[in-house]
Amino acid sequence: MFLTETRPFRTSDCLDFLPPVSRLPALRAFILLEFPMAKPTTAKIRLNSEGGTGFFYVTKKNTRTMTEKFTVRKYDPVLRKHVVFKEGKIK
Repeated sequence: MFLTETRPFRTSDCLDFLPPVSRLPALRAFILLEFPMAKPTTAKIRLNSEGGTGFFYVTKKNTRTMTEKFTVRKYDPVLRKHVVFKEGKIK
């Protein structure tokens, strides 16, 4: 194998395809305008205990598939039994 160059390999040889640093903010703005970010499909919700203890769980919910209010039976450690938890907003 014959080498055409005698100088050692440098990492800057691989970075020739990058644009100059002065153009990076303009390119970033163009990319953000061209491709807007997607909205998240999950939202954090608070499951409030119906037992009146004030205990709550925090969980995620897919807002596209579950559009109604979320209710589930879970364990309330204050009452030490399973009760109904209903969805509420996180403050």
